[in-house]
Amino acid sequence: MKDLSNPENRELFAIVSIGYNRLDSQSRLLENLTKADYSGYNNVPLIISIDCSGDEGLYNYARIFEWPYGDKYVIIREERMGLKNHILACGDLTQYFKGVILLEDDLYLNKYFYHYVMHMMDVYGNCKKVACIGMYKNEMNGFCWLPSDGLTNGADVRACQTVCTSGEAFSSNMWNAFKKWYDKTEIDWDNLDVPEKEKQWGKAWSKFYDAYMVLNDKYTIYPNIALSTNFGDAGEHGLSSDESLRFQATLLYGKRDYQTLPFEELMKYDSHGDSLNLFDVLGVSREDTCIDLYGNRDNKYNKRYYLSVNPKPYKVIKSFGLWLRPLELNIINGLSGNDIFLYDTTMPSKKPKHGGLTRRVMYYQKGFNSKFLWYLVKGNISFMVMIARNRLKRKLKIK
Repeated sequence: MKDLSNPENRELFAIVSIGYNRLDSQSRLLENLTKADYSGYNNVPLIISIDCSGDEGLYNYARIFEWPYGDKYVIIREERMGLKNHILACGDLTQYFKGVILLEDDLYLNKYFYHYVMHMMDVYGNCKKVACIGMYKNEMNGFCWLPSDGLTNGADVRACQTVCTSGEAFSSNMWNAFKKWYDKTEIDWDNLDVPEKEKQWGKAWSKFYDAYMVLNDKYTIYPNIALSTNFGDAGEHGLSSDESLRFQATLLYGKRDYQTLPFEELMKYDSHGDSLNLFDVLGVSREDTCIDLYGNRDNKYNKRYYLSVNPKPYKVIKSFGLWLRPLELNIINGLSGNDIFLYDTTMPSKKPKHGGLTRRVMYYQKGFNSKFLWYLVKGNISFMVMIARNRLKRKLKIK
């Protein structure tokens, strides 16, 4: 293998293809990468990092795979690392390069993804508030399984306090700052304002990066249209092919001339997927307010003001309807109704009259074909059974 410590690598952004035991997935990703456009870049290094699985067929494929765009490196891990430690080790490859683009083997990419990453690094790479460049777009809030879009204000990107795990890029400065924090910080998860479900994740490297961003007020840059999508192939997280369809994002086709804004002017979202641009609109501070536009976030930290779609026993200061998309436009434009309420939790009161769950269902379904209802119920039941089975396996330590 070529020497990773070649000084010339310090000026290059490397692509890291990450795998374990899925030859079909790895070959699909690598073939996808060979069809991408790297015009203007003389050397685009490729690193194929395979966790120890004993799959000689996959190992041999990685070794003989031809990469025509620059240097190729193959790392076969000698001991099983697991997903979390494998991703962290791949991020540590920034010690040899200007930066890395991490791609797990179940991803598929827009042809011009490399140009997008390099452009966003040029614009935001030196911003101390930016900790990652993401290529995926979360079209679903995975903590409540509701559609999630987001507001645009002239820029083709937004800033979110969740790290991208379906195609993400880090400069060496971004990753080194995280690892320095990670190595010396003991996280108080009970008092960390991230989704409660995320705190329970056992194999995810991402929850540590999310904690880092929340505690240090840093963000990931996300595109408004995805340059990567996720097949969610069956693997360590145990998804079936049907369940994995939840993670397919609308993939940008062709090339785009990206419009950007200074970081301070970007639309921003917190780790729960709620808008951080609403505090000024509502005339309240972030420190005193909990925003719960998806109805799955309790006011755990007893903030005085509580914006929620759920009826609560507090005085209503303002109320809004569910009309416009995305959700926050109803508040920004002051559209009245009985669907979203701003409460003062220091003043107990009767629960307000609510528009009802039917309105929320109609708001989100957007032309759903009722003939699919049984299949949707069946799919969700099997999804919940799969989650319960995996949790039981972890408790019993069954591999």
